[in-house]
Amino acid sequence: MSTPAVLLLVLLINCVATSAVLGSLWRADVPGVRRWLASQALLAIAVGALLAAPSSPMAVPVAVVPYVCATLAILQGFRQFFGVRPVYRTELAAAALLVAAVVWCAWAGAPSNLRVVLVSVIAVYVRVAIGWLAYRRRPAHRPAFAYGFVWVVATAGAIVQFARGVAFALGHGGDASLLHATPLNVAFVALAVLSLSCLSMGVVMLAHDRIAERLERLATVDGLTGALMRGAFLEQAEQRCGRAARAGSPHSLVIVDLDNFKAINDRHGHAAGDQALVHFAAVMAGGIRSRDLFGRLGGEEFAVLCPDTPADEAARVIDRLRASLAGAAAGSTRGGVRFTFSAGVAERVAGEPLSQLMARADAALYAAKAAGRDRVTVAAHAQRADVAA
Repeated sequence: MSTPAVLLLVLLINCVATSAVLGSLWRADVPGVRRWLASQALLAIAVGALLAAPSSPMAVPVAVVPYVCATLAILQGFRQFFGVRPVYRTELAAAALLVAAVVWCAWAGAPSNLRVVLVSVIAVYVRVAIGWLAYRRRPAHRPAFAYGFVWVVATAGAIVQFARGVAFALGHGGDASLLHATPLNVAFVALAVLSLSCLSMGVVMLAHDRIAERLERLATVDGLTGALMRGAFLEQAEQRCGRAARAGSPHSLVIVDLDNFKAINDRHGHAAGDQALVHFAAVMAGGIRSRDLFGRLGGEEFAVLCPDTPADEAARVIDRLRASLAGAAAGSTRGGVRFTFSAGVAERVAGEPLSQLMARADAALYAAKAAGRDRVTVAAHAQRADVAA
């Protein structure tokens, strides 16, 4: 068995292994996985066709059909994964023309180098498109490694395929048979197999990252309101307070509680109470800044950490939201449930731990409740000596 044949056998084994992994994710509802699985199956068919009849003049034309379909399927899988609109008609028409040209070359006895150039064109196009998607569409909040890996692999693969097409177009590739063991052909086949294997690994990494993102969201984000859960909020608040301490910037904490929430549940039912929580969270999320931290501490109690913000400024923002919400119905007017909230605001002083900051904001909240509810109260500024004690 020639060296290129051994390399193609390695690629075939990789396709089977990757298909097994992607098949296990069939019901995970990760966009693109089914297209990726189809691409691995089609690529395995193409490689199998080459290995089954290596000396047949029609082996390459027959293998080109599943190979081209595999390359388009993997690209469509990436488009689905990143939520990009597919380009079916144009790409399918171009692929059909390319396949027809390759088959004609074999039938008419045209130079085999032309087949290599034609196949290299679509290979370069697909890899450039995949690299561009991985580079431009990476979610800013996700680790960059998997997306960077796909970008590097796709870009390197495009360079290899472009170099192969140019070499054979200029007549430097020798015998254009994929299984012919010339040094240049072996090098190109080895690099192509490595590129495809790494790209297969990349799609598995992206699928894993999407599943990890879902699990992280389930563990950190409240499913009803979309606010951070208590543990996630406190963890991130501790980190931000630590950065604020090093930078010497003011941070304010707001603790908010819906007024008479138990009465809403008792009079209108828990569905109305949930609707009130959802509406409140939507108003808060839409009214605070993107860099503010919004979390649900439990029940009807929420918290907002406002970085680089003095207490008076944070209180003005929250009071504006309170005024806009006061008397409004949950979910606009559906159900007619009207509610208000009270809030306590405390500004962190140097050396103050988060627990003490929360205690002062909570005390300010109780003061707002005692004063009649539906108001925002700012805690007295703590003294450094009090914090140290």
